[in-house]
Amino acid sequence: MKITLYDRESGREFLVRQVVDSHGHNPWTGRPLSNEYTAILGEGLEAVEIAGTALQDALDRIIGMAPDLMIESESLIGPLRERVDRLNAGAPATEPAVAGAATTGPPSAPVPAPASATEPTG
Repeated sequence: MKITLYDRESGREFLVRQVVDSHGHNPWTGRPLSNEYTAILGEGLEAVEIAGTALQDALDRIIGMAPDLMIESESLIGPLRERVDRLNAGAPATEPAVAGAATTGPPSAPVPAPASATEPTG
């Protein structure tokens, strides 16, 4: 998975690899993309790409099994969308953005299984 990034001011497009290679700086302007932790920003973006690729690969493996189930897409995409929306809005992190700090939001509410899925067949 390749994630597309944009400069907030010019709207110019760039890639995670460019941020990593520039040690957390904007590849077009040379300005740091974060007031602090520029190298950690690059590492974090790289981790998101790796995780996205792993998620795609895992879903492809599950699709290949042709399981008798469906995934509630919002339970998977919703928490990701919320975080991307916060990032795009420039919202502050809920926890300090330091190396090794977990930045998790509230847990997602479980999706109840249909009644037929919990009843034994026979």
